[in-house]
Amino acid sequence: KQLNKRLGDKKSYGQVTAFCFDPHLGIVYYLNDKIVRHALVCMDCNAIRADIEIPAQKQDKQGQGDKVYYLGDGMSKSFRQFLNGVLKKYNFSHQIKAGSDLDE
Repeated sequence: KQLNKRLGDKKSYGQVTAFCFDPHLGIVYYLNDKIVRHALVCMDCNAIRADIEIPAQKQDKQGQGDKVYYLGDGMSKSFRQFLNGVLKKYNFSHQIKAGSDLDE
């Protein structure tokens, strides 16, 4: 419940991203034993890419037409800390370390 709430909350975004996008975390949603949605997370570059648009990510619109992009689609510090807490709780690899560039 908490993850769903945070994924859709505008306060979970608004920061910059880097360019690596080498995700080490996947979030998969099932309905009746079938995959219905998924999202990939790269803690290194601060980005989430989902197979469905997350309106909360659409902050700081730049450009027009087919050249539109958003400056603030990266995760907020509090959302990164929440996800990192999940990684630690379940002993996932690729946890962020205190003092990383995106958490200062």
